[in-house]
Amino acid sequence: LVTGMKKDKGTLVLFHVTPEATWSNLPISGTFVEMLRRVVQLSRNQGAAIANAEATAASLAPYRMIGADGMLTSPSP
Repeated sequence: LVTGMKKDKGTLVLFHVTPEATWSNLPISGTFVEMLRRVVQLSRNQGAAIANAEATAASLAPYRMIGADGMLTSPSP
């Protein structure tokens, strides 16, 4: 479930899911990644999200990751 509303000069978007797949598998799906990319693109006030191939080319490598134990770790190569 995803909801959103206009708030002042911006938009608030909520993804109503748990971080594990007990209730929904959305957080571990490729669809969730694309949804987040589109929200980030829209948050930059640049209008519609760019095409998938262009989004992949503009992606940055992760700086830190959250491990299964909930601790921050360096990303693996």
